[in-house]
Amino acid sequence: MAGLLAECDTSTVEAACSAFNVLEADEDQKSTPSERLAKTIYKLRNSIVHFRPATKVEKKGDAEWRVITDAMINLVDELYAKHGERFFPPLAA
Repeated sequence: MAGLLAECDTSTVEAACSAFNVLEADEDQKSTPSERLAKTIYKLRNSIVHFRPATKVEKKGDAEWRVITDAMINLVDELYAKHGERFFPPLAA
């Protein structure tokens, strides 16, 4: 996922980092914004998909989910524009 996110425009990744509250790296960290974002997205995904009673529930309000959803749609839209035709070639007229 980090590799795909690295293909997105910096502004799209930065907006998504903001939506997910991904913090800037410490000076001694060498991870990129797309790597930190991928880790955060995957962590959220796992907390939803692999929920167990001992797992902390992600509590987010409607407004926060809306910002996250918008950011994810922008990432997917950008990646689909770059790679979509390989998976879904145009239909013959």
